[in-house]
Amino acid sequence: MKLINKISRYYLINAGIIFIVAFVGIYITLNWILTDEIDERLKIKNDEIIKRFYAGEIINNSPYVELSQIDSVFKSRGYITDTSIYLKSEKENEPFHQIISFLAKNGNNYKLTVRTSLIEKDDLFITLLVIFSITFAAFTLILFFFNRKSTREIFIPFYTDLEKLKNYSVKSGLPVNLTYSKIDEFNELNSVLNTLSEKAVHEYRALKEFSEDLSHELQTIVSVIKSKLELLLQNSDLDKVDINNLQTAYQNLSKLDNINRSLILLAKLENKDFFNSDEINLPDVIRRISTNFIDIAESKRINIITKLNSEIRINSNLSLIETLINNLLSNSIKHNIENGTVEIILSGNSLLIQNTGELFKRNTNDIFNRFSGSKNKSDSIGLGLAIVKKICELYRFRIDYKYEKDFHKIFINFD
Repeated sequence: MKLINKISRYYLINAGIIFIVAFVGIYITLNWILTDEIDERLKIKNDEIIKRFYAGEIINNSPYVELSQIDSVFKSRGYITDTSIYLKSEKENEPFHQIISFLAKNGNNYKLTVRTSLIEKDDLFITLLVIFSITFAAFTLILFFFNRKSTREIFIPFYTDLEKLKNYSVKSGLPVNLTYSKIDEFNELNSVLNTLSEKAVHEYRALKEFSEDLSHELQTIVSVIKSKLELLLQNSDLDKVDINNLQTAYQNLSKLDNINRSLILLAKLENKDFFNSDEINLPDVIRRISTNFIDIAESKRINIITKLNSEIRINSNLSLIETLINNLLSNSIKHNIENGTVEIILSGNSLLIQNTGELFKRNTNDIFNRFSGSKNKSDSIGLGLAIVKKICELYRFRIDYKYEKDFHKIFINFD
């Protein structure tokens, strides 16, 4: 949930609680005020009617004023109560507020009841509550929209900085340059993020320089050792045991050389600026590279089938695309079976390279991870598919793998 929506939700919840509390409070207050006002008016009216009674006037006016003679001597001075009376004109019971008084005149006792209708009170009460509810609801909604708008404006620097952080990369070597805000908390956050980005850039540069220097030095040492081993292998005085040992050392050194070169390439693939792009005819590249694997495939009794049904031209680096196709074909032959098949199918904007082979014992989700293949093949450096994945990420090609009907299938979509 977005922060602005959460703030708005809390605002509405708090406003609702305040509305309920205010509504109950106003209900009680209005009821008390109106009841007190009615009681006061009823007492004044009652006093006037008592004066008229002692003056000898006829005061019966049912149901608002009723006078009746009683036999017993009254002991109470009077009281106020509520009642309900059926009115023929309305054909229903209506609520009344009444004051009952006991009077004595000419040796006779009387009961005087003075009433006032509560319908007006209820109507007024409902009207006031409706007005209050509408006013409060309108006021709350207006404040809600103003609050939401002002909150959006307050968070503009935050969202601007968030967008900058999404697009930021330590590889650029530039500071984040976050937006200045009038809010202290945002500025404090920006300061911390700027410090972190500077540290990240510094550590990235140091690590990159270390990796490049290490790879360069290793490449030099490996080249020297390989040349010396080649000279030793040409020595005719060596026996078979020495030659076998030297060949084993040479093969492992060659593997180390390939690993080092692949790691250098993977490091370069982090930045697209290292590679120039040209328009490439993909079918031509596939035909040329697949031809280079015919002899190797035949030696392992593997049949290569090529189906290039599409003329795709892509804008990328030729050397990287050659590396991508070369690694995929090499992997398809290396992990194949005797009398197996490799199929290269180019259709539409998609490339499918599939080969027969046994299901991997390892997790297929790790197939594009570094060194995942080296666990199963001694001659595999485990970086071929990792380089393929990196090239696809560099040019935003979609790549996927699945095992289906005894075939390992790698799909690449060039859209």
